[in-house]
Amino acid sequence: MDQIVRAKIFKGEFVAGTRLPSESALAAELGVSRATIRMVLGKLEAEGIVSRKHGDGTYVNKHVLGIDVKPTRKMAFRDIIRESGRVAEVVLLSITTRLPTKEEAERLEVQRKEEVLELICYFLADKQPAVYSINLYPLKIFTVKPDEFDVQLPMDEFIKASTNEQIAYSVSDITASAAPEKIADYLKIKVNEPILKSLDMFYNLQNRPVVFGTNYYHHEAYRLRIAQPW
Repeated sequence: MDQIVRAKIFKGEFVAGTRLPSESALAAELGVSRATIRMVLGKLEAEGIVSRKHGDGTYVNKHVLGIDVKPTRKMAFRDIIRESGRVAEVVLLSITTRLPTKEEAERLEVQRKEEVLELICYFLADKQPAVYSINLYPLKIFTVKPDEFDVQLPMDEFIKASTNEQIAYSVSDITASAAPEKIADYLKIKVNEPILKSLDMFYNLQNRPVVFGTNYYHHEAYRLRIAQPW
């Protein structure tokens, strides 16, 4: 729920510097309890996204909207590689269907008995491995068969072409990780070498998850440089 409210702020639905709707109004709009909204606002306050003024309400902090990386800016792997002056390629490794793990089912909001589609590929930058990508989709959203997929399409276009869904926004959690053996082989790095890993959730217009992605980044072949005002 905090991801939904956060996305509304970054998309400009709640204007920077203005007061948010009351807890009761937010609870009614999002279909949750006031206690849930209170918990969400507390988390956003701890992150510096909002400020709560006793007796006056909750305000969106202006400074959080000046950053370059936010859900309203698409940052596709191929675009970032191309913007760095290199040639981007996508190599498909596998497309399979299987039952989800407990975490995967919770993230995609499906039952453990519902199949998911797993699409694994990796991205090259000037022929050098840059990103190893694992994407999971609820199988039920697809309107075409896997052999009709065009995996060369960007994520949003792939979803439009293969399902009746549309990606509205994404949320990414980036952490340090040790490269597993299989990932290390594809990225041509040492096993357990420190790398960056991201868990990416893509949501539709109804705030329902449509893609759960896990990505591993080669620290030399894939770099992201961010400029932001201070």
